[in-house]
Amino acid sequence: MPLILALLLSAELPRLAVLDVKARGNVSTQTTQIAGDLLTTSVRERAPGYSVLGAEDLRQMVALQKHKIELGCDATAVMACLAEIGGAVGAERVVQSTLDRLDEAYTFLVELVDTRHSRVLASAHSRSIGLADADLIDAIRSGVRDLFRQLDRAGVLVPSTEATRTERRTPQPRADGRTAAPWTLLVGGAAVAVAGGILGGVALGIWAGDHPTPLSTGGTQHTISRSDANLANGLATGSIILLPVGALAAAGGLTWLGLAR
Repeated sequence: MPLILALLLSAELPRLAVLDVKARGNVSTQTTQIAGDLLTTSVRERAPGYSVLGAEDLRQMVALQKHKIELGCDATAVMACLAEIGGAVGAERVVQSTLDRLDEAYTFLVELVDTRHSRVLASAHSRSIGLADADLIDAIRSGVRDLFRQLDRAGVLVPSTEATRTERRTPQPRADGRTAAPWTLLVGGAAVAVAGGILGGVALGIWAGDHPTPLSTGGTQHTISRSDANLANGLATGSIILLPVGALAAAGGLTWLGLAR
């Protein structure tokens, strides 16, 4: 997919930039490229709320000085450099990483940087068990997994758009095990109570059409049929059962939610 089309389709998503993997030690260019592609893919899998821009995407979007075309930053001014790259592509969050070879293993360090506030949000370190491509893949996936676990626990990898900030200010039913059950009880109980009310209303409507008149021979003449009367009685019985049951369930769910907060 052309970059421009991809950016248009993801215009509503905040951007997360993934820089080139910086190689240290005796790491080949080919290995570094493999690591960079895998890093970008792994980040995309774990950050669906972001438009993740890989190094190749960034190279098409920005024209930086030659030493920044490699999309890495000098150690003496890392934060300023990352802020410049993030600002150039509209990304408040930047992933940077290094890959080193020590003896017969790779070591991988990955960090997520908040360029707006110039701080590292989380970092993770992993080590391969060998030098094979499969070992490298496992090490990178392990590092990214650990990084996102830290971010999930801290709750920091949340798109900082105004819409998201509004949603976070508005209480929302959470889908975890602690609150899913009480919300189900509350909503389900309310639905049952409403259904009971509807049944009662229909029964009342049927009875309203009945105009009994006394007969000279004794007894009463009804204007609705026996089948309609039986239907109204059945609906009324259902209403009598559902209304209190639904109300109790909804009240229980509401109380449960109050205790869970």
